[in-house]
Amino acid sequence: MGWVTYLQVGEALKDTFAAHASLTHVLDADELRENIDEPTLQIYPESGAVDVATRTDRTTFGTATHTPRRQAEQVWHLDLYARQRRHIGEDFAALLPLMDAVEEILSEQDAKPFFGLLDGDGLSAIQAFSWQWQRVAFIYGDPGTPYAGARYTLTLRFF
Repeated sequence: MGWVTYLQVGEALKDTFAAHASLTHVLDADELRENIDEPTLQIYPESGAVDVATRTDRTTFGTATHTPRRQAEQVWHLDLYARQRRHIGEDFAALLPLMDAVEEILSEQDAKPFFGLLDGDGLSAIQAFSWQWQRVAFIYGDPGTPYAGARYTLTLRFF
């Protein structure tokens, strides 16, 4: 199994989301900036975990050589900034269509390779994924300027 780098994962996510017409500003981790002046989706890694490779793990039996395959999980944040906070009804009017676009893209990932990401062996790098979201009033840059938005927590499984 060939591993993929965090930069490769970030680029694959960015490219997938940037292809949607409603998401005009998509930034991955190395492009984040200090101010936001238009609807923006920021994509960056938040945490991860790696399982130990053992000879009794289920992924061992799925390989031709019965070689243990290490399982890894990465958690990525997709921070969706709709606009500067003003009036809650207007904030939702700006946010909900953007959330629909993100949900549409995530729902379209129904076959491998997810997000078009291949590993070094030419196989699907991401084996499974899940997501959840939460409405957020982001404090970003100027603490006196909150932004209406949503944080998607995307959990990617690799093995």
